[in-house]
Amino acid sequence: MRQLFLALAALEHHDTISAIERYSRLHALLPQNTHIKLQLAVSYFNARDMDEAQSLFEEVRQKEPNNLERVDYYSHILYVKKLTVWWGDALLLRDDTVCVCRAKGLFRVD
Repeated sequence: MRQLFLALAALEHHDTISAIERYSRLHALLPQNTHIKLQLAVSYFNARDMDEAQSLFEEVRQKEPNNLERVDYYSHILYVKKLTVWWGDALLLRDDTVCVCRAKGLFRVD
């Protein structure tokens, strides 16, 4: 529990190197924990390692397609990498989500 707190504190204080190290150790201990995987992805995002962050977000999305936690970070990565059309096609979860995505411009309707 202490390690989880220290990792969160490092992430919140933008100490990305420490956050990545701590969350990587936690992820090695609990590889199926979605929360830790998402926090590690955010740490990589803050370190501007978009490829590693995207990989982790995609793992979570495959495992839990309805999980919208930290989806704003994933959306930003896809926008930066010009993959927003793919994201819009893949985000057909439910009606209210589609409305939010259309309003934010994440979803292209042809």
